Amino acid sequence: MGALGIFAVCMFNAFRMEKISFDFADMLLCLAMCIGLMLVVSRLVYTITSIPEDGISLDAIMDNLMHGGIVFYGGMMGVLLGSALFACIRHYPVRKVVDYMTPSIPLFHIFGRIGCAMSGCCYGIVSSWGIPNIKFPGVTLFPVQIIESFCNLLIFIMLMVIQKIRKNDNHTTEIYLISYGICRFALEFFRGDKARGIWPDGLSSSQHIALMMIITATIVLIVSVKKAGQAT
Repeated sequence: MGALGIFAVCMFNAFRMEKISFDFADMLLCLAMCIGLMLVVSRLVYTITSIPEDGISLDAIMDNLMHGGIVFYGGMMGVLLGSALFACIRHYPVRKVVDYMTPSIPLFHIFGRIGCAMSGCCYGIVSSWGIPNIKFPGVTLFPVQIIESFCNLLIFIMLMVIQKIRKNDNHTTEIYLISYGICRFALEFFRGDKARGIWPDGLSSSQHIALMMIITATIVLIVSVKKAGQAT
């Protein structure tokens, strides 16, 4: 499903690249940088979020870096970094490119979470209703992956509608970070796996990241809107 998600993102951006005055070569370079950093940073974040479970051990850290899984937050940061780096290299406005690329994140994530449900990872808590899991025969688990996929679909549609109404991409990144952060924080309570790390306060690493993301994006959004109001 990951390959299908990448294909969907490529097609989505290919049909709207004139929106930001990209030519085909620029679009390919931007997507390549985003995908490359997505893979690298997602593995790095997986290693960090595994510390509560594996401890601070050099062997464990190296093993996770070389053979560990990936974390969505890392992939998200990789895409944002990749688009910003591309903008710097090609001399595009950084903020404009980052806002332009942001809707690609929930679009890819729709397919990513469906892939999680199919492979049995990122599973939900034991429930009286839900979906089977290949790793736990005979047990029904809460379909948290499918629900998160649906939430990403709603976020993607919301971003597209907002951009259509406002005629620009301004603040798309903050709106995405806040909406997904709220969604992820809530859905983490229905996760049954411990791979994303559970801290002494009972919250997962993903929930801590979600809170920081919501707070930071909200502050940036408020400051940006105030500055825009003062300018007019």
